[in-house]
Amino acid sequence: MRRSLVATVLAVAAILVGAPAALATTYYVNSGGNDTNSCTSTGSPCQTINGGLAKASNGDTISVAAGVYELTSAN
Repeated sequence: MRRSLVATVLAVAAILVGAPAALATTYYVNSGGNDTNSCTSTGSPCQTINGGLAKASNGDTISVAAGVYELTSAN
């Protein structure tokens, strides 16, 4: 019984540690996209890298397609 409880606790801990990675979102950028898109699929990408950055949170991934991206504003 005790061994089963320990195994269950370890399994739950492993799931909780991996949970943040499972909640991460990938945002896609392609020069033919539109920043008003959801940007969460290759079929509806953002047009600009800044568009992807605006949607992303800590732990998310931004996948940028090959191409030339012009700087639209300077900080």
